[in-house]
Amino acid sequence: MQKVERLISLFNHGFIIGQFKLLLNYPDATPNSIFAACGFIKVCIKAIEDNDPVPFASTLRGALRLKSAIDNLFATCRHNPGLWNAPLDAIYHHELNASISGLETLLAHDLDAMPIWLVTPRRAYSVDALVNNAETVLDTSDALLLSARTITDIRQAGRALAFDVPTAAGFHSVRAVESVARGYHTVLLGNAPKDGEPLGPLLNTLRDKRDALTASKAINKDDLLQIIIETLARINNVFRKPLTHPDMVLDLSGAMTVFDSSKCAIELMLSDARKKCATPITNGFF
Repeated sequence: MQKVERLISLFNHGFIIGQFKLLLNYPDATPNSIFAACGFIKVCIKAIEDNDPVPFASTLRGALRLKSAIDNLFATCRHNPGLWNAPLDAIYHHELNASISGLETLLAHDLDAMPIWLVTPRRAYSVDALVNNAETVLDTSDALLLSARTITDIRQAGRALAFDVPTAAGFHSVRAVESVARGYHTVLLGNAPKDGEPLGPLLNTLRDKRDALTASKAINKDDLLQIIIETLARINNVFRKPLTHPDMVLDLSGAMTVFDSSKCAIELMLSDARKKCATPITNGFF
């Protein structure tokens, strides 16, 4: 997958081809009068050879035929300088016209057959961000705390949203939450849960920790831990558990809700972890 840029060059190809045809069919056209246009045409041909800005299939065959016709004409003129300002020989004129018409036909066919889709906006999110680096929906300082695995899940969720694969977006969003929740568990309890521990068991130990802290009056009912537990419980019950069932299918609106809820949960856990960790948290910890 790659982003197509500089589509204006396709317009430029068409414009240059059109100008070349006009000069070629101008009365008394000479090799010298079409010389500059031929130079521009060869730039277009080089772009087609380089698959710039999009990969071409049949068009390349037509482009190489036109390039050969141009090269043959000017090779002849170099050996016979008097031909530069003489009217174009009928054979060369015919071959150039046939080549340029063939190129137009093949280019039109290739462009019409190309599997190109427009990625439509997803609410207020930048399409470029969702496709390339969805972790930028978080604050930069938060994104720095995430591990490569967590960032991969967030990026996969963003791409799935952009390309309309909503169930996959929900799955990867929840996986990112679970990764951060395991790190949050480590900060609060001082010991790391087993790798891959799901939200259910994590919530149980977080609730036990909350109850102990509340009983000792270390926290009150308004502590952020309370909100985090409620948020994670909702994600677990409404999204995480259903998404593990093969019959669960999200629509795009549902996937956006999972993505937004996951973003909120991650931000809450990172904020509280910073407050409750005795030492600065290293980048990539979560």
